[in-house]
Amino acid sequence: MKGLKKIACLLLAMLMILSMAACNPTNPTEKETEKQTEKATEKTDETEAPTEYQFPEGAEISIWMEGINYDPQVGISTRSEMLCWQTIEEMFGVKLNFIEPAYGTKADALSILLASNELPDLFYTKKADFDAHGGLDSLIEQGAILDFGEYIDEYMPNYASYLYQDGTFKSDDLQRATMTATGKIGMISPIMKTEQGPWLGYVVRQDWLDELGLEQPVTYDDWHEVLTAFKEQKGATGALWLNARGSDQVGIFGAGYDITGLGSTVANAFFQKDGKVYYSCLEEGYKNYIAMLAQWYSEGLIDPDFYTSTLIRCEKDMSLIASGKVGACASSINYFPNYATTTGVEGMNFQPVTYPVLEEGQTTHVRIVNTIICDEGWVISADCENVEMVCRWIDALWTQEAIDVLNFGKEGVTYEIVNGEAQFNDMVMNNPDGLTKYQARTKYASTAGMVYDWMRDGFTEEVLNTQNHLWLDTNDGAYVIVNKSLTSEEGDEWSSIMADVDTAAVEWTVKFITGQKSVEDDWDEFISIIKSMGIERAIEIYQAGVDRYMTLPVK
Repeated sequence: MKGLKKIACLLLAMLMILSMAACNPTNPTEKETEKQTEKATEKTDETEAPTEYQFPEGAEISIWMEGINYDPQVGISTRSEMLCWQTIEEMFGVKLNFIEPAYGTKADALSILLASNELPDLFYTKKADFDAHGGLDSLIEQGAILDFGEYIDEYMPNYASYLYQDGTFKSDDLQRATMTATGKIGMISPIMKTEQGPWLGYVVRQDWLDELGLEQPVTYDDWHEVLTAFKEQKGATGALWLNARGSDQVGIFGAGYDITGLGSTVANAFFQKDGKVYYSCLEEGYKNYIAMLAQWYSEGLIDPDFYTSTLIRCEKDMSLIASGKVGACASSINYFPNYATTTGVEGMNFQPVTYPVLEEGQTTHVRIVNTIICDEGWVISADCENVEMVCRWIDALWTQEAIDVLNFGKEGVTYEIVNGEAQFNDMVMNNPDGLTKYQARTKYASTAGMVYDWMRDGFTEEVLNTQNHLWLDTNDGAYVIVNKSLTSEEGDEWSSIMADVDTAAVEWTVKFITGQKSVEDDWDEFISIIKSMGIERAIEIYQAGVDRYMTLPVK
């Protein structure tokens, strides 16, 4: 590999657990999203007439993506078996060689790969996954990945028409979300066809609540009452599901304490108030939150082996939902409506609830913000031998035909064009093999379409009401850090510090919750340890990155 340096720093990240999820937000501020949605719609219109793409005979592209979370009912173990990617291969005549580390292992796999001398042509993953390695600027400087900015004008006209108007970015927010601190483009990210509200929140077994004569929980005291009833009267041995970091995917269960949990990535524990950056573990609210979880764990309300899980959400293993051990968890709007059908458990009814609070009427401030630009995308490695061909292939994914294929599968097989718009047909919506709508969609379509149509699942009004009101009206998202922009040097220093801090934070959080350490007696030692590791310097760096992002664009 060309000029790869600082391998020791890269390997530090092998201890981190990073998430892979569907498209999470790294995007413009909410009051700008309406304008950005209009831009996205403009782009969709512009790509309706696809450009003809011809690639060399025998062309191949190697692509690194996290492995599929295998579902035996779906029966797909690799993306090469997915109809959408097979159709993309047929459309453009380019063979795609997928390199897919096992689901739940991508953090370690990415660290090992970046330290090797054999990189694939392309990565498709979350931007946050590269934070552990100094960020995109650092990897460009090290010679591990390339700057797309050098190739867009010449090889990527479709993408350029989305980014630019009259030679400049269509908006400052679009430039902020696209460019690094030094003005490079290290990742090409999909956009949403329409703005997506918060797609993750908490759900509980409504059928159990009804049977036991309980109301939906609002305060943490309510939650304690409900979880206790689930344990004692329904036999739920892990009534509240937590991931191995003692959190949920983005740390929202702690929002009522004015902090965020550790989430599923190292960055999730950072938040801001009025522009000032904080790290949750240093806050009194986090101490009180963990003390509460420790009490609940001692009472048997949390899965006793939560710290061994490799999942970012328990619904990634539906056997947990089917087992009756879980009564409440964080869920995606794509999943919870299908729990009963997927598990085959008669009468199962998970319903969404508001974010837990200390007192009724409290507004929380940590959630997934509205999304218009995804926080994942394509990254090209410096080992790519045919940069022009690979760039043109990515650009081909911006044509309307390719957008439809990645979102819906294959025309005439899994979707039809109705009034000029692609729509799933009965192969997905009423699958003849008994697959749920979500299972069929994961078998035939992808989330990697460059214009991602998240509404393709045909959500009911009830589900959309959940997203737009239940998970939105009581949480203003004011503490969320929308994005940051670190220089190469800052990224390297921050990732080096946080490799140690995050490991310690997870270790001590788990020990506090499980009672191996006492919150009352041992908390000061924990704080002393992460301060000695440089957490205060990491906050300073993060603050600089947030400030810089808000003062971009780079002219």
